[in-house]
Amino acid sequence: MGDKLKKLRLLALGLGVAAVSWGGAYAYMIVNTKDALNYTEIIENIEESVYDGDTILDVPVLLYRFEDAEPFAPADIWPGIQKRTDGIYALSDIRLRGIDAPEHRVSTSLSEEERNRIKARAAAAEAFLEDLIKLSIVPGLITIRNPAPDLYSGRVLADVIVYHVDYIPGSGAEGGEVNVADALVKAGLAVPYDGGEKTFDWGAETLVFD
Repeated sequence: MGDKLKKLRLLALGLGVAAVSWGGAYAYMIVNTKDALNYTEIIENIEESVYDGDTILDVPVLLYRFEDAEPFAPADIWPGIQKRTDGIYALSDIRLRGIDAPEHRVSTSLSEEERNRIKARAAAAEAFLEDLIKLSIVPGLITIRNPAPDLYSGRVLADVIVYHVDYIPGSGAEGGEVNVADALVKAGLAVPYDGGEKTFDWGAETLVFD
């Protein structure tokens, strides 16, 4: 744990993040950036939070940043709304920007073979995303960048970044700052997606990537 915290402190110099200890627990807040659309979070229950390869559930999303840190303990002020020392947050599902991964829920109009292939690929993408977040320099540490409303109410589009010291098998990433959407695409577990009509066939016997 000591080595991980040393690495986090070094990482913090580049991120503008301060780690504050409250009885052994660590809270993170932005201290050196004016960009309210770039901040860190800790995903506590990773397996429960990762819904599939491109969706993370119940992530605190920064709605409003205080100009100066407020001297009070963080508190829930409404269901799903948190007041922290650096701003106001709302719990929201995050969809990873720029990609599409296979779904767990599959149309019954497909053949059994196609459904089974899609479900297996969805499970692989979900497990890969879980591992990316678990293996961050501090387990669960992510940076959220440029959150914006999604087409679906109550969901947010965002870039999600993790930080790895070592190579991530299958991701094409050598370590350091890793965009999880890019890593999923490089691993063949997601495809680029611009929000339009979905045309990629995750049920195909053999996947063909452009």
